[in-house]
Amino acid sequence: MSLIPTIITEPSIGQQAYLKHLQTAGPDAIPDYVTISIDMDELHREAVGKTISFFVKRHESLRTVFPLIDDEVKQAVVDYDEQRFGVEYIAVGTSDVFSPAVKEECFERAGRIFSDIQNGPLVKFFVFKETSDGYRFYMLIHHIICDGWSIELIGRELRLLYQFYASGIEPDIAPLSFQLRDYCRKQNEWLRGSRDALERFWKNRVSGYDSLFNINNFYEGYLQRGNEKLLRTETGRENMSIDDLLRTYRHPKALARNSTVSGDRFTNMKMLAGANHCTISSIVYASLYIFLFCYTDKQRILLAALIADRFTQENQLLIGCLLGGVYFPREIAGHCTINDFISETFRDVFANCRNIIPSHEYLHLDAVKLHVSTDIYINYQQEQDRLAPDKEESEEHYEIPGIFYPLDFMITEYTDGLHFKWKYNKLLFEEELIDDMIQCYDDVLDFIAFNGDKTLGEACAYSKTANRSLPEL
Repeated sequence: MSLIPTIITEPSIGQQAYLKHLQTAGPDAIPDYVTISIDMDELHREAVGKTISFFVKRHESLRTVFPLIDDEVKQAVVDYDEQRFGVEYIAVGTSDVFSPAVKEECFERAGRIFSDIQNGPLVKFFVFKETSDGYRFYMLIHHIICDGWSIELIGRELRLLYQFYASGIEPDIAPLSFQLRDYCRKQNEWLRGSRDALERFWKNRVSGYDSLFNINNFYEGYLQRGNEKLLRTETGRENMSIDDLLRTYRHPKALARNSTVSGDRFTNMKMLAGANHCTISSIVYASLYIFLFCYTDKQRILLAALIADRFTQENQLLIGCLLGGVYFPREIAGHCTINDFISETFRDVFANCRNIIPSHEYLHLDAVKLHVSTDIYINYQQEQDRLAPDKEESEEHYEIPGIFYPLDFMITEYTDGLHFKWKYNKLLFEEELIDDMIQCYDDVLDFIAFNGDKTLGEACAYSKTANRSLPEL
């Protein structure tokens, strides 16, 4: 099918950086994509078709591809076409229930289509008959036009539209006046006007935070907390070079363990946020700094994070990848009180998140040096829902794809708790070490909840005490 774009614009500087990343992976590499699924007790095929038609027409980003025109990559929007964007029904209308292998084949086929980013499409829709009387809808979407915020938005809109059409009601939803291409234009204009100031901001912020990641600090902390020496101890190992770290980070497999902050501990965290007039996320960042300070005795800590540019109402309605990088460098002074540190962290997080890095190259930042100097990479997101039973804490360690950092935390804030996915490099960290780190983090949370007037040095001493007990209230 020949594509005739109706709108051709310049990609955002952030998209251009991501497209360069895709080029380095090679033409045959399957790109990252996101999967959204919705359970369906009853299947109304006509309602599904109308839902997808309305949805894809509403969001230009779902009809976007990135063709090469006159030797320049462009962002192009094509018209809606039912053949191109239609739903594939698998084992629907038969007595058969599809096999997992069939779903895997469908997803692999979609991934191969996504690798052709010039032609696309960059979204695919499926309905599978997964049980004798139940169905599941799947939407697969290329990461270049989808982030975590988009996932929530997609789920809400699809459910709402399907409910309307299944009830025979035509949805009365106002069209979008601000599309992804408008955001890209606006972002590029701002970045080109603010490039020098943004470059100065970040070079000043990360100046001096260039010490390479050292795994020995963690094993030393493990021993200082009264643990016996691990069988495969890394204590005393020579410091790794930049090349050593990069090779280690590229390991194709990592491990992960889940933990939660819920019940009284989460209630205490909310009370601490209220007392300091800040957000839960600021308490999380502050507690991670304090945890690292306590566990490793490191006084200069560098956190890296992925932030979605969703600070305005018009941005919040877009499906797209509005992500950028942010660093949180902090120098820890042991005499600082916990409350003062939380207040400083809140201001620091707010300021840094307003200066998202769309491209290290564009701002002349040394991405490799920052990468190997980062202590933890954080992906923090919020969901307006309660912690599900499958998010409960587990002592199980399980294998995941490589993470390209020593530690990579996926943190989700729910209305009644936090879910942590502690992803870690299996060549650097042992399971027992991660278990103790999680215990230490819980200890830190319990201490700071009731000791805002105590110092960070006192928190550090408390975390290393073998027979710990909470201070009396």
